Amino acid sequence: MITHPQKYIIELDGICYRLNGKILEQIPNLSNITDDCFLISDFGLSNSRTMIVDSDVRYSELMVRKKLMESGEYNEPVTVITHWKKAKGGNSTLIFFTSLPTRIFSQYQNNTSSQDGCIILFPLYSILYSVIQKYRSNKPVAVLFQHNRFGDLLIGTRREIFYANRCVSFDNSDEQIKTLWETIERDIKTAEADNGIKIEKLILVNWLDSSKLPMHEKNTHFEYSFLRKEVIHFCDKPLELSFFNAARMESIRNSISKPIEKAAYFAKRITHLANILCVLMILFFAGAGLFSANRTQQLDKTIIQARREIIEIQKQIPILPAAVGYQDTLSFVKKISTYRETPSFQFVLNDLSSTWFAEMKLETLKINYASDSIQLELNGKISSSFNSAYKGYQNFLHTLKKRGYHLTENRFDTEIQNSRFFIKLSRAIP
Repeated sequence: MITHPQKYIIELDGICYRLNGKILEQIPNLSNITDDCFLISDFGLSNSRTMIVDSDVRYSELMVRKKLMESGEYNEPVTVITHWKKAKGGNSTLIFFTSLPTRIFSQYQNNTSSQDGCIILFPLYSILYSVIQKYRSNKPVAVLFQHNRFGDLLIGTRREIFYANRCVSFDNSDEQIKTLWETIERDIKTAEADNGIKIEKLILVNWLDSSKLPMHEKNTHFEYSFLRKEVIHFCDKPLELSFFNAARMESIRNSISKPIEKAAYFAKRITHLANILCVLMILFFAGAGLFSANRTQQLDKTIIQARREIIEIQKQIPILPAAVGYQDTLSFVKKISTYRETPSFQFVLNDLSSTWFAEMKLETLKINYASDSIQLELNGKISSSFNSAYKGYQNFLHTLKKRGYHLTENRFDTEIQNSRFFIKLSRAIP
């Protein structure tokens, strides 16, 4: 289940360890790992440091590889693992990285891919970088992981890394270890001078064989601070170690494993939790279904009871007589209204006579009352010259149009002193 303790495999100074719960044991090698775990390795021949390269951020790894090959540090293809990088203005980049021969890096990838368990790979300095990130200090701090005859040092803030280096002594004698601590302090002072910073705290991460602090620690210009320790049992002995608390600060997104391996690891970690969630969802939907069914039954009973009450109420309503037909009455009323609005014969004659002029003689007049209009036909002559007759005739038509008459047909024939006209008019009944 995802809540189970994380399992770790540690490869450090050529020795492999396995942490299961609170039990740490030494294992022969990295072969035949069946558990899903985090593998933290110093990669033996790897080198971690910071470097400024004259390159855009996108191509900084390429320039680092070129510099390493040109300086003679590697006489074979090299792989650069970037932990952090930042543009430094212009066309330069500050990069914090771990480098190692490509053949060794490929061996690790092939070995982890061939194991039965899902192994997520982390460089050692990625763990130290996580400590600085989790510490979230705006002021520069130093993180030191001292083990065997090595001291892995990283200096930075949560936003920027200033210095990274591995300090080494010739052996594990007290004199050489004292020299190692002096070298570490000199590196810190050099980093302060080169970057214009001040280190006030040195965070110590310890291991099985970490040495004690030097006796002159009180005279140093910074404070020694131990990362929180926990009790780990190794060879049936309880030991207080802080390295695994540092390892737990690491996130899977910082792993250098392939994306498909990360996805497989995450999927296996949440499988049990997903199964539990599925069971809970099934129980939830089953309970919701039972609740819904019970609620539906209650609503059905309520609806049946309501229908019975409606039937009882309908029985108590008296039966009304059938409504009397009203269409004939309505038709009669409409006809009366039409007759009332229809202009009378006298009204039409008044309209015509008020627009007549002296030379205009009406010979015939027909008035036909239709259902929705009045149809008029006028036939006659005008005894005057053409100009006078036509002008009076046009005024006559114009006046009738203004009074609501619509001209449907119009003929005007003229002779020397006489003109004849034929007019058809209509007027709508409101």
